[in-house]
Amino acid sequence: MANTEDFGDDDIDGIVDVDQLQQHGLNYLSLVCSGFSEQKTEKVKDAATKCAPASYNFITASELGHIRRKVCRISTGSKNFDAMLGGGIQTMSITEVFGEFRTGKSQLSMTAAVICQLPKDHGGAEGKVAYIDTEGTFRPERIKQISERFGVDGDAACENIIYGRALNSEHQLELLNGLCQNFATGEFKLLIVDSIMACFRVDYCGRGELSERQQKLGQMLSKLSHMSEEFNVAVLMTNQVQSDPGASALFAGADGRKPAMFLLMLQLRGFYWYCSITCVVAAPTIFIVY
Repeated sequence: MANTEDFGDDDIDGIVDVDQLQQHGLNYLSLVCSGFSEQKTEKVKDAATKCAPASYNFITASELGHIRRKVCRISTGSKNFDAMLGGGIQTMSITEVFGEFRTGKSQLSMTAAVICQLPKDHGGAEGKVAYIDTEGTFRPERIKQISERFGVDGDAACENIIYGRALNSEHQLELLNGLCQNFATGEFKLLIVDSIMACFRVDYCGRGELSERQQKLGQMLSKLSHMSEEFNVAVLMTNQVQSDPGASALFAGADGRKPAMFLLMLQLRGFYWYCSITCVVAAPTIFIVY
């Protein structure tokens, strides 16, 4: 097996992809595990596999059912909403709330951030909250106002919310990756992203960058899904649309299928707010006034 001493610096500078590295005699193990034998590398892989979640490998349906018993539901603050969601926002799943400007998406997010801290018999999850804000709409003073409604100390509620202001799509992903250490403590039960698409719309413009945008977005959604299942966290994210919400929703595909667990569309008509929900895996679309 060759190493970097077999060719000069000029050759290394000219290497731009994995194929060229392999042509120089460098394989994957020599790149990632320099100084490791293949036996040591296999031991590392075995150790990493043992540390992986139980669902990493095949398990029985009974074992999956046992894991799903850990799922808890966080109230939205609205009895109609909770009834539609089967009790509230579920952990181990992603809930997307989409609608036009000023339909209450951020208000719903901040309300959920307060309720999550309540005892389970009061609709909460007795957990902390992580809040990723991409539009600068989060307000601590609003959290304190909502806390008064539920009899929670406003300062204590703010202390139980960690806040990150995403400046662009790359920063948004970095903030998300940094949460794994916090979630590993088991203290967090809710992750809010308000909103999921704001930074991507700015960073990737036009059809020419659509493919790259969707790839980056897919990576973030996959990360959110894995984190929700591994750490038993509920993921609530908002998405602003301008017209035809059904077609412009984040998860809407060409064939109409959406991989999110719950999709909530908020609309403002006159003095009333309306909500329709689609539970992708269990129930038909439901429509309410709230």
